[in-house]
Amino acid sequence: RGTVSGNFYTNSFAEMSFAKPDNWEFLTDTEIAALQGTAAEVFDEEAFNNASEASVIDMYAKAATGDNVYISFSKGNAFTDVDKWFVADKCVAATAEQIKTMYESAGYSASIGEQTGVSVGGRDYQKVAVEVSVAGITMTQYCYFAQVGVYIVSIVCTTTTGMTEAQFEAMFSKAA
Repeated sequence: RGTVSGNFYTNSFAEMSFAKPDNWEFLTDTEIAALQGTAAEVFDEEAFNNASEASVIDMYAKAATGDNVYISFSKGNAFTDVDKWFVADKCVAATAEQIKTMYESAGYSASIGEQTGVSVGGRDYQKVAVEVSVAGITMTQYCYFAQVGVYIVSIVCTTTTGMTEAQFEAMFSKAA
């Protein structure tokens, strides 16, 4: 698991650090568990490592505006179709399509940007942006995926204020 200290989240396994802006806050494990609809025990590192399949949000930071970043780890058969999902470049495309379909089925307009490779915090990720229009507000989600061992590391950055992917990416660095 990663750790939070002051304005910084660090995960030595994923070799990443995230520096939140001063006006953002980190959610507690209890708050993250509530978002996932799970109990806080889901964060037990030994249980996660011993499970054949698992997915957990390790860090969630948000601004009062609603802009946010979360980092999750998934392993094994945590998805319904492992051949489709458990490779970073396929994972990003499938996730983007899933997000688009979810919003369109609710009657909102959604579009998927081009999938690209990008370095975030010194690691190569596959990235795609999904843009959704809801009641005159545009929300953009930048979704990043990298495979680290048997895990998929996902970074999802969401903005309704026009933050750019470069601004989000600048919040990350390689952990020492």
